Amino acid sequence: MISQIPLRWRIATVALLLTMGLLSAVVWLAQDQLLKTERQDRITALCLDVRRMALNVRTESPVNSMAQSVASRLRITSTNDLLIYWENYTKGKVWRSDNWPIEINKEGLLWKEVPVTPVDEVMTAKGSVTSVVCERADFVITSDIPDRNWMAARAQTAEGYGFIAVDMKAISDATYLYVTRPLLSLVVPVSIVLSLLMAWLLSAFTMRPVDRLARSLVGIAPEKRNKRLSLEGYYSEFKTLVASYNAMLDRLEKSYEQAARFSSDAAHELKTPLTVLQGRIEGALNDPKLEVCDQLLLGLQTEVSHLSNITSRLLLLSKVDAGQLVLDRVNIDWTSFVQAHIGDLELIKGSNDLRVSVESNLCVQGDEVLLHQLFSNLISNVARYGLAHGWTEVVAKVHEGGVVTTISNQCLPISADSRARFFDRFYRDNELVKLDQNGSGLGLSLAKEIAEAHGGSLELLPSAEDVVSLKVWLPNC
Repeated sequence: MISQIPLRWRIATVALLLTMGLLSAVVWLAQDQLLKTERQDRITALCLDVRRMALNVRTESPVNSMAQSVASRLRITSTNDLLIYWENYTKGKVWRSDNWPIEINKEGLLWKEVPVTPVDEVMTAKGSVTSVVCERADFVITSDIPDRNWMAARAQTAEGYGFIAVDMKAISDATYLYVTRPLLSLVVPVSIVLSLLMAWLLSAFTMRPVDRLARSLVGIAPEKRNKRLSLEGYYSEFKTLVASYNAMLDRLEKSYEQAARFSSDAAHELKTPLTVLQGRIEGALNDPKLEVCDQLLLGLQTEVSHLSNITSRLLLLSKVDAGQLVLDRVNIDWTSFVQAHIGDLELIKGSNDLRVSVESNLCVQGDEVLLHQLFSNLISNVARYGLAHGWTEVVAKVHEGGVVTTISNQCLPISADSRARFFDRFYRDNELVKLDQNGSGLGLSLAKEIAEAHGGSLELLPSAEDVVSLKVWLPNC
């Protein structure tokens, strides 16, 4: 389900959630700071009230009206959240709230003096209230369920004593009711709207290069496979993506051209033996005596063998192209392996002008059947296109962290263009074709693929025009 949601909406949702999480953290911190500020303001207000009480001594109880006034100034909703105690020393009068709990020992609380602030600079008939010391204390009333936390302030003069306590929950409720909720009612909707807008703009801004890239990709049709995307105008992160896409197009174009050339060349190469076969079979059928001579059968056998050879090589190359070539790696005594193939070369070319230098104890790890085919293709190349009385040289030695085998021989002059296409499939130099009409142009390309499948290489070394020098490098055991 999530994968069906457009990426733009997913980016907007994530941005909104992050914004709301950040907003929640800010609100929580702001609420905590507001409570601290409100607590300090309440202490200042309570100190002002108890100082006035200590200086303004009455003979009649003012507690009820005082409770309403204090509740109003503290912005709490009920006078039950207040505890007031007022005493007149000269008259021996004591007034206290109706809800005064028995368990309070106001003199046993841990009192601390409150520093004077500019807010306390209030004058009364008896003088400035700052002349009266204010103390504060916190206490808990356990008779309630749950327990209630209270904050108290007191002041005392020669004439009287004032004490006011306020429930901290009432302070918190008042802070939320008069400060936090109005702030949230304004900030939260505005923040959500702004978050949605910014998230949408962010997603649009983020998706713009993606949309541009998508439009560019749509514009690349099969007939325009050589077209590449420009890196200009993309951010660095997308430049990597564009470069990777262009590299993929290069590989696809190369594969497409290789497949097209392969199909064309394969059709051309298969056409010749098939045509010969068809002609000879039709000739045999048209023979009035329906007699097939040995020469005709021998010709058919040659063409069938040629066709079978081409087919098997095409099958092996197709496995290489598809990445399905499986190697049965074993340790191969390369010294004996090369010497055995040199024996085959002596049978084909004779021992005249054959130079051999093979180090002892050479070892190669690989597929023996495929490496046999690789070496047979190289030997076959020497036998077919080497000069009849020319020299041939085979050298095998340890070199460059592996085993290097070099096969060189004299041949007809080969142009630089032909050397550049030496390992192309089905490619055959026109002059070399004259020496052998039965070649397919697949031997060297197949040998190169086999070498590379083993983690090695096959390359044509620089040499004179009338010399071919092929170097095979394979990793040793």
